[in-house]
Formats: sequence, structure tokens, C-alpha cells
Amino acid sequence: MHWYLRSLVHSSIVPGSLIVLLTVLSLSPPSRSCGQDWPQINGATRNGFAAQEKLLTEWPADGPQKIWSHPVGQGFSGPAVVGKQLIVFHRPAANYWAEALDTETGKLIWKVELPSRYDGGGPDQDNGPKAVPLIHRGRVYLFGTGGNLFCLSLEDGETIWEKNVLVIYKSPSGYFGAGSSPIVVNERLLLNVGGDQTAVVAFDLETGDELWKSFDDRASYSSPIEAQINGQPTAVFVTRMHMIGLEPATGKLLFETPFGQRGPTVNGAMPVFAADHLFINSAYGVGARWLSTTGGKLERVWANDESFSSHYSTPIFLDGYLYGTSGREDFADGDFRCIEAATGQVQWIEDGIPVGHTLCVDGQLLLLDCQGSLHRITPSATEFKRIQSAKILDGPSRSMPAISNGRLFARTNASNKKGELSGFQIGESK
Repeated sequence: MHWYLRSLVHSSIVPGSLIVLLTVLSLSPPSRSCGQDWPQINGATRNGFAAQEKLLTEWPADGPQKIWSHPVGQGFSGPAVVGKQLIVFHRPAANYWAEALDTETGKLIWKVELPSRYDGGGPDQDNGPKAVPLIHRGRVYLFGTGGNLFCLSLEDGETIWEKNVLVIYKSPSGYFGAGSSPIVVNERLLLNVGGDQTAVVAFDLETGDELWKSFDDRASYSSPIEAQINGQPTAVFVTRMHMIGLEPATGKLLFETPFGQRGPTVNGAMPVFAADHLFINSAYGVGARWLSTTGGKLERVWANDESFSSHYSTPIFLDGYLYGTSGREDFADGDFRCIEAATGQVQWIEDGIPVGHTLCVDGQLLLLDCQGSLHRITPSATEFKRIQSAKILDGPSRSMPAISNGRLFARTNASNKKGELSGFQIGESK
């Protein structure tokens, strides 16, 4: 959710990369009972909400204070946080590094080198990982661009198990390598692997053994969510050409709908679940859908390519409206907009805002755009109300940020294979 896709046109692929980010409304429980944690892509509940954070009344004119920074290599994988420990997954050289940092100081706690087994070969100029780390019950789950799936100890980074799922399941890696972030549902690790009846595979958390596999489709760069649909937990995935709902215990297909476009296109944004409906969207002429899940059946309410069409951005659902950036980064046609979820009607559009990732914190919207500017916005269905905007990162920023205990953690993406991860004081810390 979280990965940057660069320059895909209808007739050809132009070199570049996509972050997907990521990013959704889910009912997935946090890794531990701490509302300040950000243990996976798009937050504890994968909906972009930092529920227990309290923003500072105002920031300095040049943006929130930077409290530390740390060098990183290639990759569009954003950070994950549990307690005072932040995990970042990147590629500074030939192999990956997984690093644990102190959230207050940025100091290194541990670092491990992991094999990458990915050399690109397509339009992707960044060979680092795209998927965001998942922290769950003292374990860290990482998914590399070449299909490497790792389980590490959160305490010291020791490898508990490892496997290459693209090799095992003979799955194609996609335009930019593998990049869908894993999810834990009902104590099973679910992953969009892609392949013949292996579109989604469930793994045992302790051993990495396969528990079940389901559906036939290639993988996307969208990360899944969990939703309570018809009274039961449902794992919702956007694959290469479909959106599907699966029973987490067995992999049974509960519903499916076509979604995607053949040719040099991808699905990048995460699904959003709200008010017994699912929202999905993509660029490349695919557009957006608002689908009812009442009674466990999927029914299309509206669909078009005008309301919302994002390169990789997942909007925030708030009080019946969806807020976020629409457009494509490679076309430089991004805007920030509000649409009514039930009808798809566009309430307003603010042009000239680059695509990026939107989060909801303390009743306000925070947008980190792909050019490194942070925007503080009051949600309103009648007009665009920006409180403040400041450039906080010196370079492109396509990775999804994290928020925990009053701090925003965000990274620039590699220029000459070098980037920077920084911590900013945006709210009250305990």
C-alpha cells in the first residue's frame, strides 16, 4: 500500500515504480491492546485512523519539528510501530535490511541483513521492498520484492522462518516485483501471492506452513483488509483483475467482482469498508465502485471513472464522505477531493495538490503528498479547508507514513539509492 507505480500508459510501460500503498476501513484488531501502535499498513485497523492521538494545537510555520532522521536505501515500504520500536524494511545495497529503531531517538536497536533475490528486469527502477512490515504478537512479517516472506523476532531480529512464495507457487512477480502487504486474520497470515488457485495463500504464523490457498488470479499491489460482513470476519483482497471476499478459516470464496484493466496497468489502492459497503478505486480508466454487502451479497450501487480515480491512494471515510487524492503521479494531475460515498457525487475538488496518503488524526486530515509536503486539513463536505501546509521532506515521498504517540514517521524514497526516514513531533506524547 503500500509502493509507487511510475509511468504506465495504455499502450506502453514507461520506466518507473509505484507505491502502493497503500491504504481503507477494516475491523482488523491491533497487534496488542495499545491504541498508539501502528503495527501494519495504514494503521492498527487499516483504515488510516490514528484513533487515540492528540494533535498539537499548532505547528511552527515551517511544519512540525523534526526530532530525528535515519538513512535508508531503496524501497517504498513504509514503517510500522509497536510500543517504542519502529521497524523499517529497505534495500541499501545488494540485500535487504530490516532495522528496529527507537521511536523517541531514532537510535538503532537491531539490524539484520536478508537476501533479496530480486533484480528488477521490468520498468521498476527501485529494487527495494514495497510491502509494509506487519508486527503481530512479538513477530515481524516482511514480504520482499522477489517473493521472500520472512518471519523475524521483534525482540532481536532473529529469523524464525523464511520462504520464497513466488518460487514455491510458481507465481509471476508483476511489473514491479511483489508488493502487497500481508494481513493477520483469525491468527492466520494471509498474502496475495498470485497464481493458479494461489491468488491468496494462508500461512501458519509460527511455522510458515501453508494452511489453505484460494482463487485464481495474479497478484496486485493493493493490500487487503478485514471486514465484518454479514456477521462474519471476511478477508477482502483486490487482486490483479478482481475484488474478492474470503472466509479466513478456510479460504472459501464468499464473493467476487471483476475489477481491473488488462495491459500495463495495476491495482494499487486498498479497499475501504464502511457502513456495510465496500469502496474500491484505481486509475488507468478503471475508476471507482461503491458496493453494498448487505446480506453477504455484493451489489453495485454506483461505478464510474469520474468520482475518484487514484494512482495508489486510499481515501479516508468520514461521516458519509470519502476524502483523498485522485489522479496519477506520473501525469502530475493530482487533486484533493471529497465525494459523497452513497452516490459518488463530487462535493468539491482542490486542484494542484500532488497525490499522496491521507490519514485521520484527532478529527483532522493529514495528507503527506508525494513531493514531501504535509497538509493539515479540516474535513468538510462543503469546501476545502486547509489549516497549514509545509514541506517537511527533502525529496520524493511515496511510502506510507506511520503515526504513533504524537509522532509522524515518514521517509523519502531513494535518490542514488539513498533516502531518509524521519520522525516529526505532530502531537502530544506520553
